[in-house]
Amino acid sequence: MLSPSGTVPFLVKEPSIPLCAGFLLVFLLRYLLKERRRDIRIALIAFFCLVGSVGTYSIAAKEGGLINTRYDLYIYRIDQLLHINEPGAAMGRVLLAHWWGVWGINFVYGFITAAVMLLLVAYTSRPEYREVLYAILLNLAIAPFLYAAIPVSGPQFAFGSFPVLPAFVTPHIIYMHSAPNGVPSVHFSTALLIWWYSRKWLWPLLSASAFLLLTEIATLASGQHYVFDLIAAVPYTAGAVLTATALCQRQRAGHCSP
Repeated sequence: MLSPSGTVPFLVKEPSIPLCAGFLLVFLLRYLLKERRRDIRIALIAFFCLVGSVGTYSIAAKEGGLINTRYDLYIYRIDQLLHINEPGAAMGRVLLAHWWGVWGINFVYGFITAAVMLLLVAYTSRPEYREVLYAILLNLAIAPFLYAAIPVSGPQFAFGSFPVLPAFVTPHIIYMHSAPNGVPSVHFSTALLIWWYSRKWLWPLLSASAFLLLTEIATLASGQHYVFDLIAAVPYTAGAVLTATALCQRQRAGHCSP
C-alpha cells in the first residue's frame, strides 16, 4: 500500500475489513433471529472474505523473503518494446503528488475483497453460484505458482525513481525482498471476474466496469504492476472462467446448483 504523504487511515487502506466484518455481524444476527438459510450463507461468505482479507494483508509482507530473484527488468523491457511503459508512470506522477490520489489508490486496492464478497452475495440464490465461487478460488489458488515461476514485484520496488522510469534498461535478474506478486495482476484478474459475472444486470455491470477501470488505474499509478501484468491477467481470467464452467458441467447433476 502507498502512504508517501503520511499515514493513510485504516478505513482507506483496508475498507474490505470493516465492510466484511459489518456484513458478518448483520447477517449472523439476522440468521439467529429468523433462521434464514440465505442469511447464514451470506454470513459465511463475509467471514471467509474477512479471513482472506486479513490473511492477504499479513502474508504479503512475508512472502518476499521466500524468493529474492526478480525478473522486473525483463517485464519492463517488454513494456518498453510495446510502447506501453509510460501510462502508469504518467498517472503515478499525477495521483501520487496529491493526498486524494494516494487515498484513492489505497481505497481501490483495499476494496477488492469486499467487491468479491458483494459478487458472491448477489449469486447466493442463483444456480451459477458454484461456478462463480470456483472461478474466484481458481483465480487465487493458481497465482502463487505463477509468482514462483516468474517472480516480479513492480516498478515501485524495482525503480527507486518511480514514478519517473528509466529510459532504457539492460534486462537482467535483480534481487529484492518485496512481494513477488506481479505476473499476473490478481487485483486486475479479480476485477475482471467481477465484471464478467456482473454482465447480466445493468447497474451491477456499470459499477463493475467503473471498478475495473479504477483498478487498472490504481495498479499502474501505484507502481504495483507493469502493463504486461494486466495483459497477462486477461487470458489468466479467461482460463479461470473456462475451468470453473467445465468443473460445473462435470458435476453429477449436470448444472451448477448450490
